[in-house]
Amino acid sequence: MNKVFTLLLITLTSSIVYSQQQMNNAGFEEWEEIGFGPNIIEPIHWSSIKSSDDPILNGMAPVVLERSEDAHTGNYSIKLTNIATLGIVATGTTSNGRFHPNLNPDLAYVYTDIEDDRWHTVFTDKPDSITGWYKCNPEVNDFATVKFILHKGADSIPSNEENHIAIAYIELPSNNIDVWTRFSTPFVYSSDDTPQYILSVITSGNGTEAISGSTAHFDDIELIYNGSSVGELNIKKLDVYQEYNNLIIGFPANVSNELNVEIRNISGQKLISTSINRSSSNHIDVGSLKSGLYLVTAANENSMYLCKVMIIK
Repeated sequence: MNKVFTLLLITLTSSIVYSQQQMNNAGFEEWEEIGFGPNIIEPIHWSSIKSSDDPILNGMAPVVLERSEDAHTGNYSIKLTNIATLGIVATGTTSNGRFHPNLNPDLAYVYTDIEDDRWHTVFTDKPDSITGWYKCNPEVNDFATVKFILHKGADSIPSNEENHIAIAYIELPSNNIDVWTRFSTPFVYSSDDTPQYILSVITSGNGTEAISGSTAHFDDIELIYNGSSVGELNIKKLDVYQEYNNLIIGFPANVSNELNVEIRNISGQKLISTSINRSSSNHIDVGSLKSGLYLVTAANENSMYLCKVMIIK
C-alpha cells in the first residue's frame, strides 16, 4: 500500500511540475531546413539572422549557429559563432523570436511578432529563474550572454522596456569553459501584470561589441519555479539598505559562511560582483552607480537571497 501511495504521489507531483510552462525544444534536439538547402538548418522554435524578416539580408547573412553533436544530454546542442562579414561582426545569436537585421548593428533587434505564431511564444507563467548548460570559447574581451524577458503586447530586445514584466540576464565567463557547466540567473520582476509572451536572446558574444571567432554551446534550457527542480536554490528575501555611498547587507541569521553578492541594473546587466562574510564588513561601495532601481542577489551553495533597492545619490 505504501509503495502504491508513493508512486501515486510522485506521479501527481510530476504532473504539477511539468504543467508549468517551458521553452519549446529547449534541448535543441529537433532541427529543420529554412529554405537554403539541407546544410543550413535551425532548431525548431528557434531562429537566427538567416531566417530574419529581411529576405535580401537572409541570403547574405553568415551561418552563425549550427547543430552540434557535443551535447550535454540527448544527441545535439546548439553551437553559436561570431563571424566577421561585410565590415561588421555578426554575433552568434539565437532567439525564439524573429530577427530584424541591419548593417548598422545598433539598429538591429529581435522581436516578438504577435501576428505570426512562428515568431512568438505565448507565455503566462511567472518563473523564478532560467537555467541551462553551456561551454564557451570567447576571444579576448568577449563573453557569451543569455537574456530572457517576460512581456505583454509587442516587445523587442533591445527596447524601451515599457512592456516588460520581468527580465533575466547573465554574462558568462570571459575565459574558456571546456566542460559542460550550469548557469542560473533570476527573473527580476518590474510589474505584477501577467505576462503574455516570453522572448529570448542567447549569444556567443557581447552584442554589438562581439569579437569574431568567439564560440559557445548551449543545451537543456530550463525555466525554474519554486519547488520545481531538485537541488534548485531556495530563494529568500534579502534585507538591504543604503548608507551614503554604501549598501549595507543584512546578513541572514542562518548563514554562517560567505555569500557571493551581485548587483544588477533593471536590464539585468551585472555591475558589481563581490563577496561578504559574517566576520568581515557587510558594506558594498556603490559610489560608481547612478541613482535608480537595482537588483541585489546574495547566494551560497544552499540558498539565494533577492532584494530590489532604490539607490539615491
